[in-house]
Amino acid sequence: MIEIPQNVPDYMADAWVSCLMWAVTEDKIVAAFSKDTGTAIPSTKGGITAMIDKACGVDEVFAHKFAKWFHENVWGPEATP
Repeated sequence: MIEIPQNVPDYMADAWVSCLMWAVTEDKIVAAFSKDTGTAIPSTKGGITAMIDKACGVDEVFAHKFAKWFHENVWGPEATP
């Protein structure tokens, strides 16, 4: 499960999640993530390969890395009053 960063105010939580879900569908954003982190988005696989990846947590590892990178590079720093 992806946790919303602590510096995202409660009233912005839905917006953060929506923006994250949008970002993972944008080829340019995913390419920038891959370039910056050396982590590729898991391919859509079927059969035994998908079962092995799920058992090893491949999708979960990607999701956590992407969410952290997204927060720092797409969402941006928290505005301070």
